[in-house]
Amino acid sequence: MKITAHWELKAVALLLAIALYIYTSGQVRVDKTITVSITDAAVRGLPGDYQVVNISPREFKVLLSVPTSRLADLEAESFTPRLEVRPEQLTLKNATWPLTSHLLRLSNDIRIQATEPAGLREISVTLDRITEENLPIELPHLVGLPSGLDATIRSDQTLVRVAAGGAVFELLRRDRERVRFQDIDLH
Repeated sequence: MKITAHWELKAVALLLAIALYIYTSGQVRVDKTITVSITDAAVRGLPGDYQVVNISPREFKVLLSVPTSRLADLEAESFTPRLEVRPEQLTLKNATWPLTSHLLRLSNDIRIQATEPAGLREISVTLDRITEENLPIELPHLVGLPSGLDATIRSDQTLVRVAAGGAVFELLRRDRERVRFQDIDLH
């Protein structure tokens, strides 16, 4: 059998071997840990009459497997997820998103290896509808009265209109709290 027999097939095999070598040598991977911080601004699509009560977790670490060719790009990227609220999540008052590369807006060739805290699988956001109610008030106190001055505060109003989440009103009603104003300093 001659070495030149079927030379076309051998040339194609050699070219494929070279291409595969070049491709795989560029895909050496390294591990990189990033910190992800989530603010209320990351929650998108929230109607104006809703507010974010809690985000869990607010901050966590992710260990990524990154091709060395993408490492420089990774340094410049932002790792704030974009949490899009769907209408059905509003009625539940709790929205969750699975922790994925897509959620962190990472490219397809970057993989999540681990998280800290360990086992973190989703991001959870508690939502509350903002309502308005009338609440009883407690008049402010006068402080720093100069000697010889006797002053009192009077008001014809006993209620104040407040806009807040429903959970705030429930807490105030349960504890029979009144809205307190800052003391008035006459100094």
